[in-house]
Amino acid sequence: MRDPNELLNNKNFLANVRDLFGEGKVMLMTPESHPEIMALYTRLCTKKGKPQRPVFVVKTEANYACALHFPDDDSATDYTKAIAVSTAFMRNKSPLEICSDFGYEEGHMSPFSRRQLLGMAASFAGWTSVPWDVRLADVGLRKTGIFPEDSPAASIAKTFAAGMATIISLPLGILAVLRRKEHACDEEGAKLAGPEAAISSLEKDREHETRARRSLNMGLLGYPSINRRIGHIKRKFGVTDPEDLLNNKRFMADLRKTLGDGAVTVMTQQTHPEIMSLYSNLCQQVGKRERTVILVESPIANAAAIRTRWSAPVAIIITSALLENKSAARVCAILFHEEPHFSRRQLLKHFLTETAIATVPLDVVAVDGGLRIKGVLQQDSGWRILAKLSAAAALMPVVDLLGCRAVSRGAEYNCDAESAKIAGPGPVLDNLREERREEIKEEDLDRRLGLKPPSKPVRILKALLADHPPVEKRIRHIEHTFADELKREAEARDETGRAP
Repeated sequence: MRDPNELLNNKNFLANVRDLFGEGKVMLMTPESHPEIMALYTRLCTKKGKPQRPVFVVKTEANYACALHFPDDDSATDYTKAIAVSTAFMRNKSPLEICSDFGYEEGHMSPFSRRQLLGMAASFAGWTSVPWDVRLADVGLRKTGIFPEDSPAASIAKTFAAGMATIISLPLGILAVLRRKEHACDEEGAKLAGPEAAISSLEKDREHETRARRSLNMGLLGYPSINRRIGHIKRKFGVTDPEDLLNNKRFMADLRKTLGDGAVTVMTQQTHPEIMSLYSNLCQQVGKRERTVILVESPIANAAAIRTRWSAPVAIIITSALLENKSAARVCAILFHEEPHFSRRQLLKHFLTETAIATVPLDVVAVDGGLRIKGVLQQDSGWRILAKLSAAAALMPVVDLLGCRAVSRGAEYNCDAESAKIAGPGPVLDNLREERREEIKEEDLDRRLGLKPPSKPVRILKALLADHPPVEKRIRHIEHTFADELKREAEARDETGRAP
């Protein structure tokens, strides 16, 4: 690559830049002209292993930045890759935000990863194959005799219509690929300077995005709106803005319906220094992402992990009643217990187990039908087959409910174990034993009031429908799984107690 200063004397290069930015002086960004930005850009590129591109600054009021490819020589087999920004674009932005924009433009010049290319191919194929999928399904239904056969003329007309629809959907597929490309470039900017800097830079760009520009970008140019780009970075990098939750009307309505009208605040290191400092340190030690913790003033002792939508980051809700008389370690054990409920592994296990269990009644009917077809059993009448299918359909929700509750009980054991691995088994056991003591108090109160304990069939039914296993079993599970670690902690306490 030639010296970037040579481009400042290249008439073709300057003409291309002025076509994009308008009339204005073009100069090379150097450590002397922009020391803070260039020092940070150099440090970030070295740290992340990214190539550092020459940056040209155009003194103009056009709010614009772009990646440039310019031939090094007449053969045009090699290109100089550079970044151009306007002075208006950099105005009111911090050096870190500007570096995130450099990373975004670098994404336009860098080859895409295999995952990004597969995603683009899937988007394009999804948009363009829909008319043919509909046509093939139509042909399949007619071949099986469900619908009457088409005449040759009707078949030709439908095939022609599918072809025309595919041609029309080609631009939609291309626009879908362009949108994915923009998201991939946003990811590069967030990787270079951090997701917070990328989001902050986009929020400042949003001030210059008019409704007409937004419609043009989304409709003709295929660019997603800035709001969608910000949302993509938040989902990709797990950036949670507490204000998004507190301003979500549906979330707040559901929260107040469940836990009352108490004050809702976000727990931070300023409001709860001991708890949140320990939580942050433990997350850093095990490489876990810190979640937003929302405190609700409520007399109901409860905690839960929630999402406002499927792709949103996980947040944790905890009530003030649950914080009473608990150390920071015990509160962190609760927080680390709730998060694994939304892990990919746990959600996949829920889905696969419920799907398998829900189909059991139909599987039984299918096996029964297969045996009768082979002559092993006597043939059923039409009414009997209908009755069996109706019984299977009626049993499916019941079996699915029981399977769902069984998976939920198993998830509690896994979440207890995950929490014990991070916060230690001691705080987890302390929380479970306190919960068991509360249960014993309620049982004693029922006996004093003369209430009869439930019968054995009722207890069995309640156990099958419960989404949490008995607390005693959870205590035994932790004691068995972490027996060695608990033994070492007990020995350490004994030695500390005997010390003079």
